[in-house]
Amino acid sequence: MAEQNRAAEFRAEISQMRQKTGKAGTEQVLQALGVIVMLVGVVLAIIGYFASTNTSNSLDQRELVILALLGLAVTIVGAVMFLRYSMARFLRFWLLRQIYENRREMGEMLGIDDDDDEDDDNDNDDD
Repeated sequence: MAEQNRAAEFRAEISQMRQKTGKAGTEQVLQALGVIVMLVGVVLAIIGYFASTNTSNSLDQRELVILALLGLAVTIVGAVMFLRYSMARFLRFWLLRQIYENRREMGEMLGIDDDDDEDDDNDNDDD
């Protein structure tokens, strides 16, 4: 019972903060988009490199080297997108875990024992 009260208090505190929260679906889409952009960049870099080595015209080689460098830049952008959204998800779970652990420890310090309350509820059901 006390656990449900604490959970309700936590939800009320979060709603009072009125913080803008990210949507999990949007973050997953952007994380997948980061992977796709990263793969497209790798493909562009490989195509640019092999095409530049197969031509003897120096002007064409320079254009294809620029394409390869653009592919590397796109790869870096995709990697940054992927890391940003995957780290955001990880850090969100870490923060929630920290909040849970801190509240549990605070409850132990104050002498609130949730396990005893649950045992008492189960004992009353047997009567």
